[in-house]
Amino acid sequence: MRTSETAARPASPAESRWPAIQALRQEADRHLALIATDTGEGSRLHRLCREVWSGWEREALISVLHHDHANAEVMLDRGVHALRHALDLLHKDRLSEDELASLIAAA
Repeated sequence: MRTSETAARPASPAESRWPAIQALRQEADRHLALIATDTGEGSRLHRLCREVWSGWEREALISVLHHDHANAEVMLDRGVHALRHALDLLHKDRLSEDELASLIAAA
């Protein structure tokens, strides 16, 4: 009987946001891999994107530790948004890696 009570318990707001947080981290990994493939694993842009993403992850972790999963999700989403558009900005808008690095760092 205890098992059915546990199974019927609705997810807490934190628990319900965790899959979205994990999905954002996976999406960031995919974009970082694409950036590495396109510009080179050790390129300035790839290193900067990894450093900036690590900062967003650290800030999101602090939010999670303070039970503010909604803020963590927003922060990671903002980071994924920047990574998602990095290669487009580099190729389509013909920004230099230096210009793009400045934009990514400012995000």
